[in-house]
Amino acid sequence: MPFFAIMFLMKIGLIKTTNNGKRAWMLQYQPPGGKRKRLFFKNKEAAETEQARLWKQQNESGAIWVGLSGDERNLMIALLGDARQQGVNLREAFDFFVANRSKANPINYELGESWDAFYAEKKASSLSVKTLYFYKSIIDRFVEGRESVPLVSINRDVCMAWLKRDGWKERTFNNYLTGLKVFFNWCVDVGRLDKSPVEKINKIKERNMADFDTPPKILTVEQCQALLDAAMRTDKGMIPYVALGLFAGLRPEREARMLEWADMVNGFIRVKGPHVKSRKRRYVPINDTLAAWLKMGGDLPVPNKVKRFLDVRLASGIVWKDEEGKLMGWKTERMSDCLRHTFASNFLALYGVEKTIAAMGHVNHDMLFNHYRELVTEADAKRFWAILPPS
Repeated sequence: MPFFAIMFLMKIGLIKTTNNGKRAWMLQYQPPGGKRKRLFFKNKEAAETEQARLWKQQNESGAIWVGLSGDERNLMIALLGDARQQGVNLREAFDFFVANRSKANPINYELGESWDAFYAEKKASSLSVKTLYFYKSIIDRFVEGRESVPLVSINRDVCMAWLKRDGWKERTFNNYLTGLKVFFNWCVDVGRLDKSPVEKINKIKERNMADFDTPPKILTVEQCQALLDAAMRTDKGMIPYVALGLFAGLRPEREARMLEWADMVNGFIRVKGPHVKSRKRRYVPINDTLAAWLKMGGDLPVPNKVKRFLDVRLASGIVWKDEEGKLMGWKTERMSDCLRHTFASNFLALYGVEKTIAAMGHVNHDMLFNHYRELVTEADAKRFWAILPPS
C-alpha cells in the first residue's frame, strides 16, 4: 500500500484503562513509518480533544500530500529517511540551511578587487607612507597577473611557491610573509575568506638564517669623507640629509627624509611622533660635527631623494656601474640603514652603550652588542668625528 494511503488510514483509538493504578483514558495510534504511541489523560473530555486535533492534522496533511506531484512525494520520503538516519528532523535541517545560506553560496571575490579594497581601507586609516609602501610593494607583486583569480582559490601551496621564488633570502621571505598575513587576515576579518591561506606558514627563525650573527655593513672613514665631498661637489642640497644619517643616526626614511629646518630647535633635532618608529616624539642633540655640516645649508625636506642620493653615491665612487650598466658596490637596497649603522658603531666606540641607546632611540642592549660592538676602534671613531667641511 502506498505511503500516502497509510496516512489516511491511520487509526486513532480511544480506550478506557488504568495508568499507575488510577482510572484514565488512553489514545493509541501509529504514525506512518513510526512506532506506536500512547497518550494518557485523566478524563475523557481531554482525550477526545486531543483525538480531534490529531484527526484534523491528519486530514490537512493528507490534503497537502495529495496536492504534491509524484516526484515531490518521493523526494519528501527520501529526505525524511535521510534526516532520521542523521538524527535530525526536517525542521532542524531547514532552519540550519536558512541560517547558513550565505556561507553555502559565498560571493566569488576576485583577488585584485580584494587587494584594491584592502589598500583603500588602509589608506583611509592614516597609516604612515612607509607602511602603505610596505603593503603596496609586497601585495602588489603577489597580485600581479592574478587579478581576476578567485580569492578562495589562493591556497597555501600558491603562497609558498611565490615566497620561495627568485632566490629570496630568509629576511625577505619573512617580510613578504608578514605582508601576506596582514592582507589575508583582513580578508578573513571582513568575511571574504573563511581562513587565511598563509595561516600555517611560519617565519624563518633568525638563528636559522645564513646571515645570523653577521654585523651590519658600515662605511669606513674614507668612504664617509668621499660621500660628503661628492655631495659638496655635485649636489649641496643633499648635505644635510647625508650628515643627519652619519652624525645623528636618524632613520633614513621615517626621520631624516621628513625633517624640516624648523625642526632644528635650541641645539636639538625635533623628530616628530608620526615619523618615529615608536610613534613617540624624541629630541636628538646636535653634536659639533653635525652642527658644522648643517651650517652648509641644503634641502630639508629632500625632494626627489632616491635619485639624488644615488647620484651622490655614484659621484663618490661608493657605488659604480659595470659595463652592462648594473649597479655595483653599495647598491640602493643596501644603503637604506647604512648611514645609521655607521653612526651607531662610531658613537658606541667613544660614548658607550647607554648614551648610544639614548641617541638612536628604540634600540636595546642586545642589538648593540650583537651588531655594533668591536666594529670600530676608538682611533677610527675619533677620525670619524673629526670629519668636517673645509674651512
